[in-house]
Amino acid sequence: MPSLRLPDGRLAYRDRGTGPALTALHGFTLGGASWLEVGRLVGPGRRWLLPDLRGHGGTRLRPGAPHTLAAAADDVVRLWDALSLGPADLLGYSMGGRLALHLAATHPERIGRLVVVSAHAGLAPAARPARRAADAALAAGLERDGLAAFVDAWTAQPLFAGLARRGAGPQARLRRWRLRNRPAGLAASLREMGAGAMEPVWDGLARVRAPVLLVVGAEDARYRAAAERLRGHLPQAQLAVVPGAGHAVPLERPHLFARVLREFLLATDP
Repeated sequence: MPSLRLPDGRLAYRDRGTGPALTALHGFTLGGASWLEVGRLVGPGRRWLLPDLRGHGGTRLRPGAPHTLAAAADDVVRLWDALSLGPADLLGYSMGGRLALHLAATHPERIGRLVVVSAHAGLAPAARPARRAADAALAAGLERDGLAAFVDAWTAQPLFAGLARRGAGPQARLRRWRLRNRPAGLAASLREMGAGAMEPVWDGLARVRAPVLLVVGAEDARYRAAAERLRGHLPQAQLAVVPGAGHAVPLERPHLFARVLREFLLATDP
């Protein structure tokens, strides 16, 4: 797997396929490999760039390096620059979706098309302290109890109940991916890149002129409301609600998600 030298470490990423490049940003505890199934289902004709975000997978940083959305956004821009990409297509799920929105709000000129799955652009100020404290408590529990116990507790949340539809095999594969992470990296990601730590970027979304697809599961009421709000802030946004899916749409219903994504990309291809 190739890697990109950063000022404070190395960014691991996968570079698969040929054609217009699509950078896909994964959710918390996952990695770039979590997009491989969707990539196969979308079919040929796309180049998939799949970075392991800070704190995850094969990416390695020096001790004390930041694990913020801003630092992760800089990593993505550095990757685009290293590969000589102009305006880039960007896809993000959950934590990766929040990062994608951060990138779109802070670097709108770098976005060709934007796909955001099960994400929001920041919590209300009154809600942030409690969420930040909750994420810090989760990080402390991870450091205390170990990675396996944390992964099992994390995936047992009602938010991810829809993953059971895939059966034992896919669930076991997801668990193996999650266990490839390092506790210190995930703990830092929780503390610095969690929803409570995220500086809201709602006001910056009006500058995004790229075509936008917002995807949410029909059973994920909280994030469906967030997607409706996002649609009001993004000038060229459309919303797709995937039936029979909860929060983890690309992992729960990969065939349906791939069809929605493929149709959007084909409709907006230059």
